[in-house]
Amino acid sequence: MKTVIFLATLLILSWVHLCAQPKKFDISITDSTDLLKLPEIIKRKPNAQSIKFNAIYLKEVPACLSMLKELKYVLFLQDNIAYLPDFFSEFKNLDTIIFGYCKMLNLKQVFKKLAELPNLKHVGIFASEIVTLPNDIKYLIQVNSIDLHYNRIESLPAGFAKLKKLKELNLSHNCFNNDSIFYILQSLSHLEVLDLSDNRLKRIPITIGKMKALKRLYLSANGLTHIHKAIKNLVNLQLLVLNGNNLKEIPAALIERVKQQKLFISGVEYNLLK
Repeated sequence: MKTVIFLATLLILSWVHLCAQPKKFDISITDSTDLLKLPEIIKRKPNAQSIKFNAIYLKEVPACLSMLKELKYVLFLQDNIAYLPDFFSEFKNLDTIIFGYCKMLNLKQVFKKLAELPNLKHVGIFASEIVTLPNDIKYLIQVNSIDLHYNRIESLPAGFAKLKKLKELNLSHNCFNNDSIFYILQSLSHLEVLDLSDNRLKRIPITIGKMKALKRLYLSANGLTHIHKAIKNLVNLQLLVLNGNNLKEIPAALIERVKQQKLFISGVEYNLLK
């Protein structure tokens, strides 16, 4: 049992937000002086694979960025970008793009432009005050992880169900208050990691039973009062995080899997697992 607890603790601690940053960026732009020198920096580092624009309130993507043909990772933090330029579709090696605290994004245009990148796998748009996701997110069919934490999203558009390659999804710290979200999520047959922590969900419906690829499910701080017994169908589930809820019982099938050391449940009173 100690081994199971240890492994589960590692899983919890390792759950940093999706699309984790490189340890060091090849190019880091942190002030207006750096921005003015960017063309010169790019000439010195033509093979740079990662770049960060940090808190310079950038209004548009610099044209000189098009010279970085090997770019794999782009991070925009606290910028005022609304659109991605046409040359962005030339970044055929781009694997990850992250927007943090970028509140001016035209998401329809951004999603359509990102759809042109064949090797894009990770998309993050966090703390950007998104209330409504446009249906155009359906074009990101090549992506396998999406991070939308710390926004104000209340529902998912129907097109979200088309993201069949999605394996990891972070929707924590949003405003989901209706279990109808699971009618969209059930279509994501390859989804292995789902974070719905810090939302306003009160119950987990029967449709949870169709998400059979799930390995880690984070549901803390929702005020949950009920989890449907269909969750027993999640035979691959290894970790279920339930801190900060109002559950009075746990489905019997989950308790049995805990006893068999096949599942670790965090955040519930011990007597609920007897």
